[in-house]
Amino acid sequence: MIAFNLIKDLRPYQAHVLAYPEIGNTEVVRDEFKTDSGLVFYSKKRTAFAPVSFTIEFKGTKEEIRKNRNKVSSILEYSKITFDNEIFYQGRFLAESVETRYFYKNVTFKGQAIAMLNTQVNEIPIGETVRIYNNGNLPTPCRIRLEGKTPYEVRIKGFDDDISVHGLDGEAIIDSEKGLHIANMEDQFNIISFPYITDYVDILVEGKEGFRCFLEFEGRVLC
Repeated sequence: MIAFNLIKDLRPYQAHVLAYPEIGNTEVVRDEFKTDSGLVFYSKKRTAFAPVSFTIEFKGTKEEIRKNRNKVSSILEYSKITFDNEIFYQGRFLAESVETRYFYKNVTFKGQAIAMLNTQVNEIPIGETVRIYNNGNLPTPCRIRLEGKTPYEVRIKGFDDDISVHGLDGEAIIDSEKGLHIANMEDQFNIISFPYITDYVDILVEGKEGFRCFLEFEGRVLC
């Protein structure tokens, strides 16, 4: 998903953001599980959403304003936006209030968004333990991408649980954010939990030559 820059990309719509947005703190939550005996267990911390609101002023004739407002509203209904190309907010932004004048219209959008940084991409050397740091400051879901061809097992160590891939022919992806793994072979993965990174991870990829491994993630941030 390409980010929509609300400072630069609004110009073709005869619109601009009136003021810097209001961004609340990212919520950090735990899932709660209660047993029949009354014992309560909690999951690990995970990031939820940050409230984001901003007002866009549209100028022009009534017809131009209507057309441009509809186009921008369609873009913002589910998108990744940025104001500075440093922090990105992915979520659904809907119009909450409208102030109308003859030659302009101010529309306030509000939404709940995931706050994240630019994508960090790291190629992991095979057979060597390397430390990868998270530029964010919250637990962050990772993507592991394998490319190449090998009939032998690939093992990935360093996260909460080891991951093994039984052979590789092309590309295999383990995506923690989407909660899925993609490959072109059935029963290719042995995975107990999806990989997350907090401050850093010491990752070791074991296997025979013929493939490459990449670790990718967008660091989550506390706004």
